[in-house]
Amino acid sequence: MKSKNLLAFIGIFAVLFLSLSLVSAAVEYNPAELTGTEDSGQTVNLDLTISNTYAGDLSNMNVVFSDLVSGSNTISDNNLEIPLINSSTVITGDESLDVVLTIQIPSSQEVGTYTGDLELFASVGAGDPLSRGKVDITLEVTEVEQPEPEQDSFCKNGATDDSDLTFNVEIKNKGAGDEDDEWLPLDKIEVEVELENDKTSDLSDVVFEIGLFKEGSPAASNIIDDMFWISEDDEEIEIGDVDEDESEKHTFIFRVDPEIEDSDYILKVKAYPDGKESDTCIDHSGDLDEWGAEDFYAEIKIDREDINDERAVIVDVSEIDLPYEVPCDQSVTITADLYNIADEDQEQVKVILENSELGINLEKEIREDIDGGEKETISFNFNIPSNAAQKEYTLEFRTYYDYDEDDGTYDEASEVFTHRLKVIGNCAAGSGGVQTSEPTITASLLSDALVGKELIVQVSVVNNMDAEGNFVISTQNTAAWAESVNVDPQILTIAQGSAKQATVTLKPNQAGTQTFDITLSYNGNQATETVQVSIAEQTGFMTGAFSGLGMGSTGLYVISGVFLVLIILILVLIVKVARAPKVSDF
Repeated sequence: MKSKNLLAFIGIFAVLFLSLSLVSAAVEYNPAELTGTEDSGQTVNLDLTISNTYAGDLSNMNVVFSDLVSGSNTISDNNLEIPLINSSTVITGDESLDVVLTIQIPSSQEVGTYTGDLELFASVGAGDPLSRGKVDITLEVTEVEQPEPEQDSFCKNGATDDSDLTFNVEIKNKGAGDEDDEWLPLDKIEVEVELENDKTSDLSDVVFEIGLFKEGSPAASNIIDDMFWISEDDEEIEIGDVDEDESEKHTFIFRVDPEIEDSDYILKVKAYPDGKESDTCIDHSGDLDEWGAEDFYAEIKIDREDINDERAVIVDVSEIDLPYEVPCDQSVTITADLYNIADEDQEQVKVILENSELGINLEKEIREDIDGGEKETISFNFNIPSNAAQKEYTLEFRTYYDYDEDDGTYDEASEVFTHRLKVIGNCAAGSGGVQTSEPTITASLLSDALVGKELIVQVSVVNNMDAEGNFVISTQNTAAWAESVNVDPQILTIAQGSAKQATVTLKPNQAGTQTFDITLSYNGNQATETVQVSIAEQTGFMTGAFSGLGMGSTGLYVISGVFLVLIILILVLIVKVARAPKVSDF
């Protein structure tokens, strides 16, 4: 009896021991949680060790992944994989397998902390596949760090052979911006560059080039070509040879693109012989330190006007299509461009044109959306009165914007934009008109208009006052394109109804269409005449002699060849005549 009880006890103990052994056996994971950090667009590899503590083999293995989730953003489970685990993978009892979890992060994936898990299903021995536990996954997706662009050298291979070269750079903002390095859309910008050659040899066919780059953008993203160019050859110009111990300069002139994004920019310049930039190039200047911390570039800030500013919507008076001088009793059409340079789009805009002396009070409403940077062209028609005074008038434009649909009014008004117009000729005198005692000024060109040569303008003044008067002559607005100005004589004493002349001598240093003002001061008053002159570059004999024929260099070579042939033929004829037998006359 006792032996039976003992056998029963041993049997129960064996069953309990076997049960406990089965319960304690499991699949273990190291680490218990997978964590990683990587940029969007990259692949994450996370190491994982799977240990089979069962006596039997693990087979029929399969891994099920959940999506990785961060708020409303998801990385699909299709982007997760453990390549080593499939239906044929086997982990024998009491053995381990090292695997790698691979996660593909999409390039457009939002940054954030993503969580999910993986679950392993497998059979033990001949059993059915069951869940063998889960492993949590935490992935930190970070923002791709953009490489900093090359902010220094503008030269293709860096500054090369630049010893004994000096580069001078001066930036001037002639527009509405407060500083030379703070620009607004449509500001007129002048960048004067000068190369001094202190080498013992000449530099041939030197090129000046300018670039403008948004800070943080690739070095290839030069946007200077988007500017509204005024100076010749835009952003790249060949200035010719720079001889030893000599210097050459050029002024790049442009207006800021009205559609440009408000941001920080860097401006660069360089000089190099054409086709030899890799051999000789300079792109640094001590002057650039004024506009930043480096001598390789200037730091420029470009802003857009606030909607509450008086220049949010402007009339571009610098590009108005209207002759300066118009006669009395004539119908006039004035055309101008209107720009929205504000940081907000406009639903509609009103423009007013006024001059009380000429009886002008016109308005035009643009009932179309004008996005930031966009323009609309407007035109006004008016008549010059037949009895208008012959003098200069100021036309005044004003814009109204930030339209309020609730009350049908405009919340903002601009400053006044002005354009000058001179009425001259065909004007009727009499009680209906106003006869002015303002002197009559006329200007005529007495010399060629060439860069580096004296430009002589004759100024004729008629005294329209009722007595003799002294007229002091001065000039304005020449500094940007001429080096020196001389007026001779500077004071004219003119009898009533008489005329006298003076000469204004300038030395242009910049080609193109230039304007300046001649001002007469008399009896506490002033009268102004605006002079426009087209300045040309100096030319050689052949190009100057035949420039009016519109020929290129090939045509000039042909003409030179014809001249040469004619000269040879004449010489041959002279020789033949000299050698011919003489015939005596009787």
